[in-house]
Amino acid sequence: MRYAWVDVEGYLQEHGVSGVKAALVRWNMRRFRAWDLKTNASIDRFVANGRNVADRIREFYGHDAEVLHPPVDPQRFPMHTGARSGFISVSRIVPYKRIDRIIDAFRSMPDQTLTIIGEGPHRPQLQRSAPANVHFTGHLSQAELTTCFQHAKALICAAEEDLGLTPVEAQACGTPVIALDRGGYRETVTDGVSGVLFGDPDPGSIRQAVQHFLRMDDRFSPERLRALAEPFFLQHFRARMTTIVNGTMIHA
Repeated sequence: MRYAWVDVEGYLQEHGVSGVKAALVRWNMRRFRAWDLKTNASIDRFVANGRNVADRIREFYGHDAEVLHPPVDPQRFPMHTGARSGFISVSRIVPYKRIDRIIDAFRSMPDQTLTIIGEGPHRPQLQRSAPANVHFTGHLSQAELTTCFQHAKALICAAEEDLGLTPVEAQACGTPVIALDRGGYRETVTDGVSGVLFGDPDPGSIRQAVQHFLRMDDRFSPERLRALAEPFFLQHFRARMTTIVNGTMIHA
């Protein structure tokens, strides 16, 4: 229950909740945390989707957790080695994804293009105010999404995620990533190896990261990026999950 444990005040601020409503949400979050602690007391084994979440499980629940990264199907995200142009953002268009800040970064880079892939309640507002070099596609099919991954210069991510699997999908296609140096992106993106990390989720930092990337984009080989994504592939997940489940049943 991430929203009950992590940055409740930030959650309230991003959703414009204040006054009596905010006080009610805080009260409910305290109740949720107490309920959550009580109900997880009988769990035999914790498995986290990354080190970031495993650290939270240890901090909040007092238990160690094994890390099992979620899977990427390599058949759905084949590697591409051809020409690339423009940048992409792939996510639900909601406030915490910080798409508005990515757009503002490109507002000051009219020679670079950004394609925003996804739907969400924040889209109409952002689309009305977006500059000419920013385009919205709405929801795409799996095949269309894969094509966008394959032909982009880089994927840009500015949210603070538990893990963030989209960067791994991009790397499987041979596409580097420009991402916020926080949360789960530290597990899926290596600065200077699979992309560029930036320190603050503001337009200036994003713009600097894009410009830094453009000076070094010939460093990122599609074959190397595909190899970096390989540990997340489906066959490894299945094997590891089988081992964890069997081990839990034996010791139950």
